[in-house]
Amino acid sequence: MIGGEGPALIERRALLTSFNLSPPSTALAALAERLGEARARVLQNCFVQAAAARALEARPLLAPVGLVYPAGSVGRARELIDSRLPLWAVEGQNESERIAGAVERAFRGGARLAIVIRCGFPDLPLAFVLSAARLLEKYDLVLGPAGRGRYCLLGLRVPAPELFVGVDADAERALPVTLRRAAQAGLSTVYVPSWREVRDTDDLIRLQDRLHRSARHPDLVAAVGQALAGIGPAGDRSP
Repeated sequence: MIGGEGPALIERRALLTSFNLSPPSTALAALAERLGEARARVLQNCFVQAAAARALEARPLLAPVGLVYPAGSVGRARELIDSRLPLWAVEGQNESERIAGAVERAFRGGARLAIVIRCGFPDLPLAFVLSAARLLEKYDLVLGPAGRGRYCLLGLRVPAPELFVGVDADAERALPVTLRRAAQAGLSTVYVPSWREVRDTDDLIRLQDRLHRSARHPDLVAAVGQALAGIGPAGDRSP
């Protein structure tokens, strides 16, 4: 089930960016346990803002929409996110159900392709997203591997609800299951480069290194630095 701001999508190339605003103990489970709720909340907010900024950078080539979960978090999301980004509240038992509902709405609203970026990838390069859009002119399905058997990005130029039934996009082996179902459905498939999800302390260290090299997202750089300082060199949470 999906609801939210604005009329049905009328642009023909939809970019759907997921924002998980569950409590950090759920959304950033492993990190929240190490950081504590307050530091994890700051980090979560910065992840959301960086992903929202990337979505807006995709205009006018793509029509960006934010997917907000839980559905009751749209108000909080609007406080964090630029008002130019439309927000859809999404519901479902797992991430795949929420993605499926958003993709269905995009195609129903007139989109000829839909690209979904999962949460947990605040610095996924915009170039990967634009490459996916170009590839969807030729292929039915574009996937961005993310390690641990997951994907960071999924793009479709045809509705394919069978890709999402009975599998959680956040579960390990979601990528191979999706590939197998795409092959069974006769969908032509291609990849964009892989990108690492931020789920634990090692991922956070890698994110910090990438951010320093890119010289982007100063608020996220500061939040990641504070988070790592809070964890401390031995991995213990500092006061």
